[in-house]
Amino acid sequence: MLLSGFQAGVGAAVLTLLESSEPAGYVSGSASQNSGATYTSSTAPGTVDAYSFSFWRLNGVRQADAAGRSLNPVTFVPTANTTLVAVYTLTATDTDNDGLLDAFELEFFGDLSKTAGADSDGDSLSNALEKLLGNHPGLPDNVSEGGLSARFSPVTLLPFSNSYYPVQTISDPPGFLDPVTQYVTGATTVTLPVAPDSVNGCRFAGWYLGMARADAPTALQPVNLSVSGATVFTAKYVLESTDSDGDAILDWYEWFGFSGLSQAVASDPDSDGLDLVIEQIFGFAPYLTDTVSEGGLAMRFSSVSDLNLGGYRSLRVTSDPPGFQGEFLQWGEPGGTLQTPDLFASVVNGYRFVGWYVDGALVQDATTAAAGSASILMNTDRVAVAKYVLETEDTDADGIPDWQEMLYYAALGASGTTEADGDGLQLALEFLLGYHPGLVDVVSEGGLSMRFSPVANAVFDWLPVITRQPVALALKGGESGSLSVEVEGFVGVSYRWSKDGVSLAGGTSASFTIVSAQPTDAGSYSVVVSGPAGSVTSGSARLTVTDNAGVLNSRLSAVVSGSINQQVLTPTDPLGYSASNVPPGVAFNASTGVLSGSPMQAGNYAVSITGASPGAVPLTFEINVALLDPGLVGTFQGWIERNPTLNKNLGSTLQITTTSKGAYSGKLVSGVTATAFRGSLLASPASSTLAPQTARIVCVLPKTNVTLDVALDSAGNVLSGTLSDGSVNTVGVDGWRNVWLTIPGNASAFKGLHTFYLQQPNDTDENLPQGSGFGSLLVSAKSGVSTLTTCLSDGTKMSSATFVGPNGEVCLYGSLYTNLGSVLGRLEIDADNNVSGNPTWMRPDLSAKPALTYRAGFAPMELTVGGGLYVPPNKGELIMGLSPGADNAELVFRCGGLSEDMNQAVTVTSLGSTSVSNRITVPVNINQVRVSILSVSTGAFSGSFMLPGATAADARKANFYGQLVQTPGGAVNGYGYFLLPKPPVAGQTMTTAPKLSGSLLLSSPQF
Repeated sequence: MLLSGFQAGVGAAVLTLLESSEPAGYVSGSASQNSGATYTSSTAPGTVDAYSFSFWRLNGVRQADAAGRSLNPVTFVPTANTTLVAVYTLTATDTDNDGLLDAFELEFFGDLSKTAGADSDGDSLSNALEKLLGNHPGLPDNVSEGGLSARFSPVTLLPFSNSYYPVQTISDPPGFLDPVTQYVTGATTVTLPVAPDSVNGCRFAGWYLGMARADAPTALQPVNLSVSGATVFTAKYVLESTDSDGDAILDWYEWFGFSGLSQAVASDPDSDGLDLVIEQIFGFAPYLTDTVSEGGLAMRFSSVSDLNLGGYRSLRVTSDPPGFQGEFLQWGEPGGTLQTPDLFASVVNGYRFVGWYVDGALVQDATTAAAGSASILMNTDRVAVAKYVLETEDTDADGIPDWQEMLYYAALGASGTTEADGDGLQLALEFLLGYHPGLVDVVSEGGLSMRFSPVANAVFDWLPVITRQPVALALKGGESGSLSVEVEGFVGVSYRWSKDGVSLAGGTSASFTIVSAQPTDAGSYSVVVSGPAGSVTSGSARLTVTDNAGVLNSRLSAVVSGSINQQVLTPTDPLGYSASNVPPGVAFNASTGVLSGSPMQAGNYAVSITGASPGAVPLTFEINVALLDPGLVGTFQGWIERNPTLNKNLGSTLQITTTSKGAYSGKLVSGVTATAFRGSLLASPASSTLAPQTARIVCVLPKTNVTLDVALDSAGNVLSGTLSDGSVNTVGVDGWRNVWLTIPGNASAFKGLHTFYLQQPNDTDENLPQGSGFGSLLVSAKSGVSTLTTCLSDGTKMSSATFVGPNGEVCLYGSLYTNLGSVLGRLEIDADNNVSGNPTWMRPDLSAKPALTYRAGFAPMELTVGGGLYVPPNKGELIMGLSPGADNAELVFRCGGLSEDMNQAVTVTSLGSTSVSNRITVPVNINQVRVSILSVSTGAFSGSFMLPGATAADARKANFYGQLVQTPGGAVNGYGYFLLPKPPVAGQTMTTAPKLSGSLLLSSPQF
């Protein structure tokens, strides 16, 4: 509401008249006039955004004409200070489910007491039919012969009696599904339209009647439902990433399967032994019992081992932050023990392991420091969390890294000068020397200088210590292999390798390589390690050279979802082989001796392969499976270029979710067509975590010959690749990862309301919209969720919810014109909060439809986007940084059917030093230019002008709409469009004549 700045003079009967709206922002204004004078309100816009005008309320009373219809505008004689409120209602809402939209009932009747089938004026036409025909439902209609068909010609269904009733289909939120109304009679079955499975980051959750589910989750689309009266079916959509009740079950999954949020993570509604969270992970229908045949569980659930068939206790192993320790579930006998992995001195992505916390309590060793591994008594269900701390972090600024304090004290209470164990060494020195701060160090004379020496010329009287002995090696003839030894790092250590006691030429390093194994190379190998104080001899390692190929160095390295394809032996046992402790996702082929697959779980696996013949010696080796890079895990979103064959030239959006076990699931949406897919990542490099990892998805989309081939980059948090049918049709895929789920709050660089314009470069062609579209982008600093609202210059509006990428990327996509056209592209918010981009806009040929704007359509047209962070003025200040004064701004209208540019001076004023509101006033002018709405908080404004004609009937009215935008150059201007009817020709009226779009600019005066 705007506050009046007028004050009556002494003795003057001056009244204050205030205009506002519900919701706020659609109408605002104030006036001051003498008591007894006639006052006419402004004309409230008929529709704004998703709302429709319902009625004016004067001092709390609805204003209507003699027939009961809401007045707009309202004319009256005020005798006291007066408040006028324009009441708006959601256009597509029918809260009482009576078949009549609330906005229609409130406009013509003032309440929601009427129904679709009632005949309020007794003219044999139901209220629903009156609305359909555009008639007044409170005035009797006398239809002459043939008149009804002539007025009703755009509709092919003619309900000539009150027995017909409407069946509507809408969506919640509005706009995800085009509203459709069909008229039927009697008790019958209707077919609902196909609801897209995924739209703008939201998932379809079922058809509803009010709050009641209308269809079954097992029903296939299109759904057939029974009706017997006026009905409104609502397609409910829920944000795909939301878990509002925090039960680890996504809201859309609960709504679709159970029509609410009543389930829990351990629920088993279909009693098949699988918890709801497991059903969700594997994409099973939670309301259908899953029957697993013998061997099926292992195949479908190879990465999960949580079937508790005998009262066992569960141990869930995870990490803080998540993803540093692969999460898994183990089961133990009551009273037994389970062991966690030994993570002592573990470093992952710059984070140091600082202890196991079992049910919240730190597990300590005998010295009270954090234990590297935890032995857990399974007397109840337990949770073990491996805690990691950033290696470089020192939050209390005491000179000691947090991880050292957490490892030894489980808190940050110590300081560098603390002397904890009474040995005379302060804590900073203990950590510098690598000592245990809880154990007394006894230093002999000279010992401190020797142990504390930072140079490499100290002389120790110690023998070398071999920390890893060489291990036996089996090679096939011609293969290469190495024997190696590890020694504590003393200065001056030398090596001498020998075979069967004979020194080997070149064997003078920690490893000895056999380049091409021959039978003569077989034998017993050892190494003598010498230091300043003497020598030590390693154990012997036997090299066997046969036709069998073993595992090099008795160890394989792999990564979750990376490929393993290694021949570990040449089969010779006639009875076959068995393998044990093979990583989930990897299999041993006893016929070929090949170990192959993609590991699904990180860890160290001591693999044993044994022949079935009596006395067979097992082949044993390790497979070390590293974690999948956390930068490859999460949700990725992207967009796909237009192609007539691949996506009907509409373009597409893509969303992919990946897990730490290498699984992915995704959805590709083109218009209303959604294609779901799933599979396993191909991680690379497959056996190293030293280099930044990438992962690849190669998937043939179901029921098509189209292949999606994209790469995920953990270093850049981006997705890129192609969509192709393998012949001549290939388009690019561009996307990014949602990083804000793992680092909440870091989207603050992009937070706030950004506004922007969308302009087409060629504004000289009257066959194309010549106005400027506009939009707003509201980014949450905490979650990175972005609410995107766009208005194109032909009057088309769209909105969506997405997330901003790590570098400010935002996906702009909208399916328009009954899914025959679209807007597609990528916007970017830079470090200075400037918004830019070059999306494309396509409008189809709508010649067969009753469209008033650009019925011939146009091919994909590139738009230029510019904008920035919108900051409303402070109290008492003016928009756009204007200075107070008359004619301090101007409106410029161009093109769109105007014979020449139309410039109109306007005055922007503040409503007082305590108000942020502004008002735009326009002097009396021949074109009746007026600004009816200005929302300072959002920057939106609108109004109208009227071009005079030879007669009053020839006058052409245009409504205009605009948005204040902070341009990259620094200036704030208003950009927008107007829609002006062309002069009618034969067979046309002013309301049926085609409309042209022209441009609007609100700026400081340019003259």
